Amino acid sequence: MGKLLEEFKRRKVFRVAAVYAVVAWLLIQVAATVMPALQLPEWTVSFVTILFILGFPIALILAWAYEATPQGVRLDAGSQAVHNNAQPIDQKLVYATFALVLIVAGFQIADRFLGESSIAISQNPEPPIRDDIALEVARFNINLGTSLPKLYETLPTDLAISPNGQNIAYTINLESGSELYVRNTRELEPRMLFEGSARGAFAAYKPKFSPNGQQLLFGSDESLLLMPVAGGSPRVISNRIETIGGWGWISDSELVYVSDEKKLVLHSLSSNDTRALITPENISPRWPEGLLSKNAFLYTALDDGGDPNGRSVNLFDLETGESRILLERSAYQASYVPSGHIVFARGSSIWAVPFDIDTMEFIGAEVPIENGISSLSVLSESIYAVSDSGRLAYLPRSNRNPYSEPRIPVWIDRDGNEEVQLIEAAAYFSPRISPDGSRLALMREEPSRDRDILIWNFASRRESKLTFSGDTRGPVWSPDGSQIMTWRYNAQPEENGIWQFSANGLGQPQRLLPNLNREGILLVADPRNNRLLYRTGQGTINNEIHSLSLDGDASNELLIPATDQYEAALSPDGNWIAIARRDGVSPVGIFVSPYPNTVDGNFEVAVTGRQPSWGPNSDEIFYVDDYTRILHSARVVSKEPFITEQGPVIARNIHFDINLPPSYDVSPDGERFLVLRYQNENFTQEQRLDLVIVDNWFEELKRLAPVSAN
Repeated sequence: MGKLLEEFKRRKVFRVAAVYAVVAWLLIQVAATVMPALQLPEWTVSFVTILFILGFPIALILAWAYEATPQGVRLDAGSQAVHNNAQPIDQKLVYATFALVLIVAGFQIADRFLGESSIAISQNPEPPIRDDIALEVARFNINLGTSLPKLYETLPTDLAISPNGQNIAYTINLESGSELYVRNTRELEPRMLFEGSARGAFAAYKPKFSPNGQQLLFGSDESLLLMPVAGGSPRVISNRIETIGGWGWISDSELVYVSDEKKLVLHSLSSNDTRALITPENISPRWPEGLLSKNAFLYTALDDGGDPNGRSVNLFDLETGESRILLERSAYQASYVPSGHIVFARGSSIWAVPFDIDTMEFIGAEVPIENGISSLSVLSESIYAVSDSGRLAYLPRSNRNPYSEPRIPVWIDRDGNEEVQLIEAAAYFSPRISPDGSRLALMREEPSRDRDILIWNFASRRESKLTFSGDTRGPVWSPDGSQIMTWRYNAQPEENGIWQFSANGLGQPQRLLPNLNREGILLVADPRNNRLLYRTGQGTINNEIHSLSLDGDASNELLIPATDQYEAALSPDGNWIAIARRDGVSPVGIFVSPYPNTVDGNFEVAVTGRQPSWGPNSDEIFYVDDYTRILHSARVVSKEPFITEQGPVIARNIHFDINLPPSYDVSPDGERFLVLRYQNENFTQEQRLDLVIVDNWFEELKRLAPVSAN
């Protein structure tokens, strides 16, 4: 055994093993430092490590079989003389190894002390935030490209910012779908993290960074997904979410989301357990957001009665299971920030109020901080995000609103021929053709945001203004064409409700249904029963359809209880009603039921569609694909049972508005269709995403929203 060890020493096997181990370790360190900077794949470092491990036994075999001599590398001959002469070579090897050690040490020192890593997204938890240094507030812009408005909305993107403020997550909406990106604010190019479905309805939306900044929570179609910010495969958290409900983090291992039953659900990432939380009755929760290390979270509560002023920000205590109102007066989308404030949206502004996180009480007054934020208050949504480091990112409100772009009414026949109406281009909505086909009622929005009804006479090519209050929407013709019903809202309480005007502009308007202080839309007149169908509710969910008598007795009946239903149309024979609605998390589609006994049947016409209408013989149904903006038709094949088949496309690229239907109307003979087209044929709905970034924004909060002296 001793002779074998002596032979190992003579052949320098031990020395080669030691040198190989040191050199291999040093080179692996160099690879781990340099390769990420070169943007090489993550597996490259592992591959280099495996190569060195496999090379170790080979190096030992070569050390045994060969030796280095002044004459070169030769098979070991057992010559002691040659062994002695090889000492200078061994010494050079030692010097070379020492040089390698110094080089690697230099790499390590440079990486540690001369700046942060160039990797866009760190794999380590984000560094703690210092709040003891007063810094100057700085503002700058970042362009994220262009994006179409989100489906059902005018807002073009969703936005999130990592806790350290370095990374921004956002969505880009395309005709083919939507994409989720992550952008490092120190770099010029973003990185696509997730590509949504081709349908694009809810392809990728509402990203939320985890508290440590390593995970991203977001929605895709009707699923809630979790994905590493560095990339990888998404993990499905739930397939039963409310797409407009939202989600947030309680901690790195626990989150809360709104289910398809419009309930708050607590979810553990470690155990995968879920627990439904009890919230107050008659509210729909939105946008839950955790309170740092506290076992509680904030959420927006919407009044199920449909009152848009009934929004509030509530606090849910997970220890007691109790919920209480914190902020009223239409506050929404709130979060707590380390400056000691709750920031929230109200209208198109960001507000702040000092908040004691220990006592869970306010210690100051509510103050508006930033104005002109891109917002959609009807959905309680505003495009802004705040990091724990004090960086604010928001999208300014655009003056280029596609819904305010001038439009003109256009006739389109079944062969695709178009006839433009010679009316002044404006922001028109809700075209309604009179029962005899001679006139067109439109709602026009002025630059001042006043909304009134005007009448266009096809034969004389003249317009006349019907209403002048600036708060009117609708309209719907009476069955005989002599009257027009409208909906007034945002007026004085004593003037809100459904009104009836003489179509010739003579006489005084009559209020048919008073004190209706909830936002809604008029649907259609029922000529057989001389009634008017209208919808009330929140608009996005829980809408009721009512039937109002036009005989002057103000008889008002609930036709269809609250569900996710949106627009409706009666067949000319009075036996059927077509409704745009959805079940649970499914897309909004077109369904037909018997009328007035709607519970007697429910027949699907189209999987996706909005704003149905009928042909004059009750044998054809028309509807709009709300994403592609194509006007479709469906033929009624049978009525017992009710069966339809897909018909030809009627028109493409029509203006579609989800909040002020309808977007088209059908002529009395069913051969022509009145649609709205942009006056500028080259107009595109794409919007530039020019974010405003405010660094050290907490200093602004402390200055404008200080803690109260009391």
